[in-house]
Amino acid sequence: RDGRGVLLLIDQLKEMVTLAQGDERDAAAASLGRLIELCPRGVRVLATARSDLFDRLGSLGVLGALLGRATELVRPLSGSALREAIVQPARAAGATFEDESLVDEILEDVGAGEAALPLVAFAMSAWWETRDRERSVLTREGWRAVGGVNGALGAHAEAVFHALAATERRHARTVLLRLVASDGTRRYATRAELAELVGQVGEASDGSLERVLEALGRARLLNVEGAGHEANVTIMHEALARAWPRLET
Repeated sequence: RDGRGVLLLIDQLKEMVTLAQGDERDAAAASLGRLIELCPRGVRVLATARSDLFDRLGSLGVLGALLGRATELVRPLSGSALREAIVQPARAAGATFEDESLVDEILEDVGAGEAALPLVAFAMSAWWETRDRERSVLTREGWRAVGGVNGALGAHAEAVFHALAATERRHARTVLLRLVASDGTRRYATRAELAELVGQVGEASDGSLERVLEALGRARLLNVEGAGHEANVTIMHEALARAWPRLET
C-alpha cells in the first residue's frame, strides 16, 4: 500500500529437486511458476540455488523454463571480499588475531566450491570459543585445536559421535547415511521412517533413536522440523557430508 511492493525470497530453491518429491514437488513448482508468470505489479520473486543444480531445476516445467531466462550467477567470495568475511566479524566483536598471517593461511585453506563458506563459518565459530578471553585474541594454538577450515566440522561431528553409547553410534551412522544422497546432497526422512530403518539393525524400542536425534540436533548436525512420527529430519548442511569421512559411502 505504501508503494514499496513485495519481495518473495525463496532460499535454497535446490531443495525442490534434492528434498521435495512427486506430487508435492510438482504442485509447488507449478504454483511458483504461475506466480512468476503473472507477476502482479509490485511483486518480485527472488530465488537462490547452487549452479550445479541448474539442469535439474530446469526440468520443473514452467518454473524451469522461467529460471532459464532469468538467472544471474553470483560468484564465490574471493580475495579481499573473502578476507573481510573472515576478519570483520571478529573485529566488530572487539577481537584481534594473534598473528595476521593466520588470515592468509585460512584463505589458502578455504579453496573454492559451494561448501567453502559454511565450513569457514563453522571453523570461525569454533575458533571463537577458544579465544584468549582476557585479551580477546584469536590464537594460533586455538586455530590448530579446532582443526582449521577443513577439520573443524569433521572433528566436531566425530567428537559428538564418540560421546554416544555403542548402540547409539550404530543408530547414528544408519540415520546419517540415510540422510545423505549419493551425490552428497541432503535427503530427508520422517522420524517414523528412521525408526523403521533402525529397527532393522538393532533395538528401536529402548529410546536410543530419540537420544541420537536429540544429541545430533543439539550439536547442530541434524535439523528436526515438526513433531511426532511425521517430523522431517535432515542434516544441517551438505558441507557435513564433505567434511566428515564417516559419511563416505
